[in-house]
Amino acid sequence: EPFMPFTSKKLKSILNLKNIKWTDLNISFSLLNSGNNINKAELIFRRVEDDEIKKQLLKLNTKN
Repeated sequence: EPFMPFTSKKLKSILNLKNIKWTDLNISFSLLNSGNNINKAELIFRRVEDDEIKKQLLKLNTKN
């Protein structure tokens, strides 16, 4: 979780992973085992609409 902790939390929930630490991970570590139940998928990131992008671009391009 050092990077994007809220996203990591959502992914852990969807993949039904508990108590996984970065220090426990290595090449031989199996994150998902056969028979592991995966929870219902949900959106990880919200959709950014075109008008929201345009508003932000206008803010950036406005000269003070």
